[in-house]
Amino acid sequence: MDLERKGDAFGSKITVRDFLDKFIDYKEDGLLVERSTSNHYRKQAKVICRYLGSYRLSDVTVPVVSGWMAQRLEEGYAPRSVSKPFGLLRQAMDFAVVLDLVTKNPCEYCKPPRIQRKKMQVLDREERTRMLKLAQAAEPSRLALAVELALTTGMRRGEICGLR
Repeated sequence: MDLERKGDAFGSKITVRDFLDKFIDYKEDGLLVERSTSNHYRKQAKVICRYLGSYRLSDVTVPVVSGWMAQRLEEGYAPRSVSKPFGLLRQAMDFAVVLDLVTKNPCEYCKPPRIQRKKMQVLDREERTRMLKLAQAAEPSRLALAVELALTTGMRRGEICGLR
């Protein structure tokens, strides 16, 4: 029962810190993720390791993961700042199951905090017309084109800024 509860199928002594490092290396070396993604994973891994790094993989249980997320929320972190590292931990623990390092992924039984979506701010017809006229009156015609594209297609700031 204890073996099943802890998920310690083979008594692995690898820590969360070591496994996350190897997991991210595996993703990088196999060209499974872009360099920027692996850099993001490493930042998230630091967050995870600050709390769970010294745990053995087999000691990571549902209460441990849930407690970690609750602690981060109590410390004032936003739900997104808790959910992002949780996603990486979940992915890594799935891989640990595939490698037979643990028998189950405790993250499968945990629920990350709900991310509150901000209400979209939409311009009314008068505001859109005013914005378009201001952009057209501006010196660079590219700005007017970008504003017109945004207003007529619903493109967001990042999408407009990425246009060439």
